Amino acid sequence: MTTMKEATKDFLAQKHIAVAGVSRDTKRPANFIYKKLRSLGYSVFAVNSNARMSKEIFVILT
Repeated sequence: MTTMKEATKDFLAQKHIAVAGVSRDTKRPANFIYKKLRSLGYSVFAVNSNARMSKEIFVILT
């Protein structure tokens, strides 16, 4: 059985990570995770089923 530590290590070994729940509300946990992963050099993709397809989410989070 895989431990949580091993699973975390495997997850963070990926170069591209999608973060679900990113929104305009900067206090949302997903936004913190998105920004933290980007600051660590990961290629991060914001996922929000309620957002329309545009660059505005990236402008808000950058």
